[in-house]
Amino acid sequence: MGSYNKVVLCVDDDPIILNMLMFQFNKSLDPMQYLIEYNSEPSTVLDKLSTYNLSENDELTVILDYQMPKMTGAELAQKIKISYPKSKCIMLSGQSTESVVEELKGNKVLDYFLPKPWNEKELIELINNVN
Repeated sequence: MGSYNKVVLCVDDDPIILNMLMFQFNKSLDPMQYLIEYNSEPSTVLDKLSTYNLSENDELTVILDYQMPKMTGAELAQKIKISYPKSKCIMLSGQSTESVVEELKGNKVLDYFLPKPWNEKELIELINNVN
C-alpha cells in the first residue's frame, strides 16, 4: 500500500458530493498520511479494497451515502465490515431515517452518521480521530 497507513474511501453516486469531499479533504488532510479514493459505483468498492493490501495496523475509513443505485450504503457497509472488521464507516445522507441509522449502529455496521449537508469541521475531526 505504499507509505500510507490511513485509507479514506468515499462512495457516493453523486459526483457533486464526491467533488465537495475532494475539495474539503485536499485542504484539510495531509496527503502524505492519507490515501484518499473516490468512487461512484458501490459494486466496485470491494474489489478496489482488495488491491490496497491492508495490514492490521492500517486504518480504513469509509464514507458512504445511504441511497445509491444497485446497492445501499448499508449493504456496502455490511460487506466491508465482513472483510475489514476494524474499518470505520461514516454515513453521509439526507435519505436515511433515524431508525435505520440506529439499527445499523446497533448491528455494528455503522460507526457514525452525519446528515447532508454535513459540517466540514465535524467530518474532518471524525476522520482524524476515528481509529
